[in-house]
Amino acid sequence: MLDIVVAGGQVIDGTGNPWFRADLGISGGRIERVGQIAPAEAARILDARGLAVSPGFIDMHTHSDIALLVEPGAEVKIRQGVTTEVLGADGVSVAPVTPDTRDMWRGRLGGLIGHPTKAWSWLTFDEYLGSLERARTAVNVAGFVGHGTVRMAVMGLDSRPPSADELQRMRWLIRQAIEEGAFGLSDALIYAPAYYSSTSDIISLASAAAESGGIYMTHIRSESDDLVEALQEALEIGAKANLPVHISHHKAAGPQNWGKVQTTLGLMDEARARGVDITCDAYPYLAAAFGLDLFLPQWAFEHGTDPLVRNLREPQFRQRLAADMARHIPGKENLCRWGNWDGVLVAGVVTDANRKCEGKSIAQIAQERGTDGVSAVFDLLADEKLAVAVTAFWGREEDVNAVLRHRTTMICSDGVFGGHPHPRLYGTFPRVLGPLVRDVRLFSMEEAVRKMTSLPAQRLGLRDRGLIRPGMWADLVVFDPVTVTDRSTYADPRQYPIGVEHVLVNGEIVVHQGVPTGARPGKALRHGMPS
Repeated sequence: MLDIVVAGGQVIDGTGNPWFRADLGISGGRIERVGQIAPAEAARILDARGLAVSPGFIDMHTHSDIALLVEPGAEVKIRQGVTTEVLGADGVSVAPVTPDTRDMWRGRLGGLIGHPTKAWSWLTFDEYLGSLERARTAVNVAGFVGHGTVRMAVMGLDSRPPSADELQRMRWLIRQAIEEGAFGLSDALIYAPAYYSSTSDIISLASAAAESGGIYMTHIRSESDDLVEALQEALEIGAKANLPVHISHHKAAGPQNWGKVQTTLGLMDEARARGVDITCDAYPYLAAAFGLDLFLPQWAFEHGTDPLVRNLREPQFRQRLAADMARHIPGKENLCRWGNWDGVLVAGVVTDANRKCEGKSIAQIAQERGTDGVSAVFDLLADEKLAVAVTAFWGREEDVNAVLRHRTTMICSDGVFGGHPHPRLYGTFPRVLGPLVRDVRLFSMEEAVRKMTSLPAQRLGLRDRGLIRPGMWADLVVFDPVTVTDRSTYADPRQYPIGVEHVLVNGEIVVHQGVPTGARPGKALRHGMPS
């Protein structure tokens, strides 16, 4: 007797091949049979007639590291069909940490991963994964160890090259984290303290990841004026460290850089032709989301987050900051020119005093307060102890679509939590399946599913997920290809999608007829270990 049979659906198996009609028999959490199955053989039947059945979606880039401990039911993701979350992106994993730097790092990440008041009870990567297992999440999780995290643990926020001993300690922490289950090293060379690292430093750290079988996932040093050079740096790191490279949320930011993705995608094709294993991910939106403190120059963080918060109240320090910011925004040179903050929206704050700012632009907040945009930024960051999430517009549809179409591109949400989040947190995957596949016809439904399932599973080395095959774990999505779509908008982001009917994680139903069941069968997946 099979536990569940998903009956009569159009099976999109994750390979990119055309769909076929079949029943899926599930037993012990895995797919046992694919074909024609008699109803009498099933303890429970899910009717999938007229619906598509695909592997569960793997979100290749998330910031759910703490959110899953606070909200383990993960409704915002399972309602989209996401069954596996990839954590530790952008070089900012939440482990490993030290007792001396843990609170500083937690404060530093508050605007990016949300829930800044949530206490961290772990030090090692293994202990963090154990916390997720005890939380019993509805989704599977796979984590990366962050470059910024290990540098913080060893060097704090110092803006200097590491000593030979410090570099070896960071290499040891990376190897230890991968041995404990991390899938590789993540990086974000736009954020302090990783920003201070030279290419040779990163090659050494990436080599440590390679020695343990990990991959290198990177938010490259620039996504705007120096985009091409930044991609070339990532290719150099991958080649010299001898490990696969994955480019996070590939984009070209700012009108003066629109069109550059044709060059970078071409460079990726050339690299693959000569044997460099490089891939990327992208989200289907024209705006990004990040911490508001990213607008500050990197030297502002040199002495730590607490001194920075205090200094943001000091007129002379603010004047120096403003002068530096007017000349250059590290890594996002033309995202915003000072006095033009209309395209930067506050997504999340911590204090009730600033809750009314959520959903408003920096320009609007400055006008209401009778000040300028830069001063409004400083005030908000000081009030919130840097934990301010924002959404900012800088993309072009032609570029976004070109990246999404590329054969090596996976789909990611890069969702940042907050009171008024970016709509991608709620809508990324149905947005691809609905508007982009059905309406724009950017690619076929089968190709869309491949980008969400087998391609990220292959990148991570998950050999028993991402495809519909006997023996695979039964992470499955049943959706209506005619009606599936996102409803989340920039004005009203907290809206769940429609058209996702059933979702299974490890053979248990977590969404039934569009409604979460409360089941939380997710696993903490560990690199190199049976799942």
